[in-house]
Amino acid sequence: MVNVGKVVRESIEYYVSTVARGAEECSTVSDEMQGQWIGSGIAELALSGAVDPEDFRAILSGRRPGEEAAVSAHFVRREVFGIDTVFRAPKSVSLMYAFGERDIERQVVEAHNTAVRVGVDYLERRAVVGREGRGGVNKVRGNGLISTAWLHRTSREGDPLLRTHVVSANMIHTENDRWVTLDSNRIYK
Repeated sequence: MVNVGKVVRESIEYYVSTVARGAEECSTVSDEMQGQWIGSGIAELALSGAVDPEDFRAILSGRRPGEEAAVSAHFVRREVFGIDTVFRAPKSVSLMYAFGERDIERQVVEAHNTAVRVGVDYLERRAVVGREGRGGVNKVRGNGLISTAWLHRTSREGDPLLRTHVVSANMIHTENDRWVTLDSNRIYK
């Protein structure tokens, strides 16, 4: 199942606040795995591997990591910082993950991660379009999503719920070298 929602300023910290600080913390249900950079748009910003919280905050704020100014003036005053596409495994799969032996656990996560990658690839082929001009009326092709993938193993209530939040920044780099707002309508469709 896939759910889509907006990332607003107040929700940015949710993703980094529940992350385990190291492998030794991953054994507790309240700590989740470190986010990973995903999407073909991350290459332009030299992002890869584990998500650094400061880089994550910068990207969602419309800035390059380590820079103070936004990449485009229209990113300064906005309400939507990103789009959260949640890829959720069926409950039976979450239970297999939670109560299966180590080998089963590994296979379930591997299959789930493959499904997420396929989903992100689909979004990049079909939904990476930007909006520009008055009211975002002009549609332009983008170079790829600038996203993070956050694997969560439990619900907020603590029951097994394997899901990945793919948080895509509300900005894309266009083929004609401009930074514009992501047309999230395509992702919702």
